[in-house]
Amino acid sequence: ARAARQNLLRRVTVVDDEASYNATLRNISETGAMLEGVWGVAAGQSVRIELCADQSVIAKVRWARENRLGVEFESPIDRRADGSFPILLGRAGLISAA
Repeated sequence: ARAARQNLLRRVTVVDDEASYNATLRNISETGAMLEGVWGVAAGQSVRIELCADQSVIAKVRWARENRLGVEFESPIDRRADGSFPILLGRAGLISAA
C-alpha cells in the first residue's frame, strides 16, 4: 500500500545530470513525492530535490507525465507524530525534532 501523502505547494529545485529545474512539490510522504513543473526528466532517472537552502534528498523518478513527476526517495524521510516533516524546515527543524 502507498504511504499517506501530505498535500502542499512548496517551491523546490530538482537537479539531474543535465540541468536544474524550478518545481512545485505537490505532495510528500515518507517514501516519495509528486512534483510539478519539470519537463524532460524520464522515469528511471535519479534526481536531487533541494527542499530548502540546507536540505536535499536523492530520489528515483518512478513516473513522468507532462510536467509532473512521481519520485521515490533513496532513503525514507522522518515524519513526526503530528504528520509534519522536519526536513522541510531545514536544519532547525531537524534539530528540534531530535
